[in-house]
Amino acid sequence: MSPYTPQPKNQLFSGLLCIRDRIRCGSEKGGKLKTGLDQKAPTKEQRRNYWILVASCVMLQITSSTIYMVLPVFFQNGGISNSGVGVLISIGTFGGVISGIIAGKVSDRHGRKPILIAGSLLYGIVFFFFAFLEKNFTTFLVLRFIEGFAFFMIP
Repeated sequence: MSPYTPQPKNQLFSGLLCIRDRIRCGSEKGGKLKTGLDQKAPTKEQRRNYWILVASCVMLQITSSTIYMVLPVFFQNGGISNSGVGVLISIGTFGGVISGIIAGKVSDRHGRKPILIAGSLLYGIVFFFFAFLEKNFTTFLVLRFIEGFAFFMIP
């Protein structure tokens, strides 16, 4: 063998090439590999679902990247102590842990789209309530729990 013959870098790479070639030939199922050129254009419903997903992810990223830096200051301006702020920040995570379990089971039964839409709407509504409801520890606690619950419903 010539020293200039290209060799796979490792066994894993070699194995992936063999799998790729088997799929490309269609030897396992007797069919052809679908490439990007063989696929049909997305349907109207698929495009709508895509934009729903994009909108919810954009809403989530905007709020999580800006609001979470401001929430501690907002809570302190509402008369909450430093330890109370810590409890309020952590209760959202607790709501998210519960939500992850419930939302996962519900989405397996009813589909992911209703859960995604419900989580996005609930997440937005909670921040609306932060502005207009009474500013005390109990209100903040309930809203942060619901906000954390909704946050983890969104992928």
